[in-house]
Amino acid sequence: MLDLGFAPQLQVLTQQCRPDRQTLMFSATFPAPVQVMGEALLHEGYKTIRITKLPNEQLSASKNIEQIVSVCEHADKHGILAEYLEELYDGYGAAADDDGSDTGSPPPAAPGPEPKVLVFCKSRFGVDGLTQKLRFAGWPAKRMHGGMRQEDREATLLEFRSGTVRDMQCSRLAFNVR
Repeated sequence: MLDLGFAPQLQVLTQQCRPDRQTLMFSATFPAPVQVMGEALLHEGYKTIRITKLPNEQLSASKNIEQIVSVCEHADKHGILAEYLEELYDGYGAAADDDGSDTGSPPPAAPGPEPKVLVFCKSRFGVDGLTQKLRFAGWPAKRMHGGMRQEDREATLLEFRSGTVRDMQCSRLAFNVR
């Protein structure tokens, strides 16, 4: 929440709390600018606990993941995503005619391991809508969000990890997978 611009609101909230409050912060990545903002909300002598493979490992996003943010008009976002998927997967899968039907021709040689795409949506309704639009356009998209049963989320995640599913749309709350 700190890196999303909520630091002023969090400061107001903490000023209204008892002085002996306990503050806990959790982050998969904890970049230096966010740490500085977080320190303003903590008492002196706070403790940092890291759960990592190596003792001095820096918390950062994986080097194997390309993160793309595209700022666009609301009406254009599905088209931009479809264009990105077309470009990304060019050379993978069966060749198709303009109408999306399989031509029976062998696909061109793929440039490497098949990429996977994980799209985050603001809500589970957005996830459902985007997944439906992608499927209608011929993409074998899957969905995952907090409104699904735990077993269904775990099955979808397993399919994504194994490569059976290469496109997955999810909400931020989808990753309560045990």
